[in-house]
Order: sequence, then C-alpha cells, then structure tokens
Amino acid sequence: MMISIAMTSYNGEKFISEQISSILSQTIEDFELIICDDCSTDHTLSILKEYKEKDSRIKIVQNKKQLGFLKNFEQAISLCTGDYIACCDQDDIWTNNHLEYLLNNIGKNDCIGANGIIIDKLGKKIGSTVKESLSVEYEPSNSDSLFKHECFYNLIQGTACLFKKTLLSSILPFPDGIKFHDHWIALNAAMQNGCKYTSDIILLYRTHSQNVTGFRKFNLVHSLKTAFQANKYRHHIYRHNIAMLTFIKRKNTYNDVYINNALAFFENLSSDKHRTQSVLFYIKNYNEIALCPRKKWKLFLYRVFCLSLFGIML
Repeated sequence: MMISIAMTSYNGEKFISEQISSILSQTIEDFELIICDDCSTDHTLSILKEYKEKDSRIKIVQNKKQLGFLKNFEQAISLCTGDYIACCDQDDIWTNNHLEYLLNNIGKNDCIGANGIIIDKLGKKIGSTVKESLSVEYEPSNSDSLFKHECFYNLIQGTACLFKKTLLSSILPFPDGIKFHDHWIALNAAMQNGCKYTSDIILLYRTHSQNVTGFRKFNLVHSLKTAFQANKYRHHIYRHNIAMLTFIKRKNTYNDVYINNALAFFENLSSDKHRTQSVLFYIKNYNEIALCPRKKWKLFLYRVFCLSLFGIML
C-alpha cells in the first residue's frame, strides 16, 4: 500500500530542506516522493539533487517551461503510482506521523484532511491553527456536511490531506477556471465515497510573503482592509467556485439541488444580479455553509456586511 507524495517547487531554497527532511523522517517508509520543479532560478534544484543522491525514493522532474502552481501540481499528481497520494508544499514541516495518521484514519473515504499549526518564516508558532484561522467552529459531522461547506469555502488543505488513487479519474485533468487543486479534490471526494476532516495536528504550516496561500486569525480591522482590497477584484473572485460547480453539474447528479443553489449563489454575486437573494440564502444557511454559529456575532455580521455591500464572501 505505497503512498506517493506529490510535491512542487519553485525558488524554494529557504525552506525546502526542512520540508524534505520532515518527509524522510516519517514513521511510514514505503513511499515515493515526486518533486516537479517549475524552472527555479535559485539553488532549489541543487538542493533537490543532493537529497536524491542520498535517497532513491525521491524522483525529480525539471519542467522545460514554467507551468504555474496549479498545472505543476496537476503534473506531479499525474505521475504518482501509489495507492494513496499526499500533496505537499515546499515550505512546511510535517510531523513524523503525518502519513501514518492520515492512512490510519482515511477509512472508506476517498480523501481525508487534517489540521496544522501556523508558523512564521522563522518557524515560530503564531498562535493559531489553520482551522481557527478559517474561523471554522464545527468539525463536519459527516461527508455530506463537509460537501455543503466545500461548495462555498475550502477546509481541506492540500499539504494536510491524503486521497486514494481511484479518485484520479474524477479529478484529472483539472478543469479550466479552477484555482485551487485541494478544493477540487475535496469536493469530488465528498461527492463519491466521502471526504473526512479531523482537527488533529499533522504539520506546521508556514505563512510568509512568497507562498501562494496564507492564513490569519480573524481580526476585524485587518478583515475590513482585506474586504476593501478584495472589492477591486470581486468580479474575478468567484470564477474558481463557478468553474468547479459548473463542471460538476455537467457530469454528476449528486445533490443536484444544493449544487444548483450554490452555483446560482456565486453567479448572482459575480454578475451583481439578485445579490439580495444570495445574502438571504447565506444568512439562512450560514451554520452549514460556514461551519460556524451565528452567536460568533462579530464574524457573522462582518461576513453579511461584506456580502451585502460588496458582494464579497470572506
């Protein structure tokens, strides 16, 4: 039951050694580590080659032309041969039982995701977990609960998840328009044999200026600044969700009513049509959409305010 680890790299010389060392220290040793480098211009490749010389489980692919974050991950995943696939960023640190925990807890589900502690560029703990930074209060009780959340937000972090190889036929190739591979993987898994989330810690997630995604614990002042900035790009914000839901609607009938509602929700916000309907739908279904109670009233009012005024869901 070999595990394939799909890792991508680009100018990651500062942190990639820590990430690879944490992978090579796993309690499970039966794995392959596939690293696709996207035309790095620093010393990343030389670091990778040093590790490869010491460990035959490591395979390196040097891209001839730059693919970009998403397409590079698609390539890395497509090269995996294991029964299970774990995605990996270049700048985090896995706990030594990362793979063992995910493998032991995936069960009959197609995918499992877990939690991480946020660290800064120096490796210092910032003081919150990824789940807390996403303002998620409830742990999804089942795959259907997680599916409803995934139609709007994403709780399954790529570098903290494991999925079965049998899911590849459903997720590859990535549809045009999606921006986040982990969200796409989680939504597909939830629709099929299930997707599971646990709040147990299995990695240290590094947030800094160069990584693609970052997390911050909810802060009202910072969040209002974010809302005003996001307003400039609001017509582009929901293309990812619309692309996912449209593609799924074409090929599946699973939970068709909820997919239709979610798709209409984002299309209305993106085009400024019937925004009030989307706001009322969001308020009515807030608990299951956000996995957070209305009694967290500052966050609830902030989200409704941004949705009503700017058409932005944060």
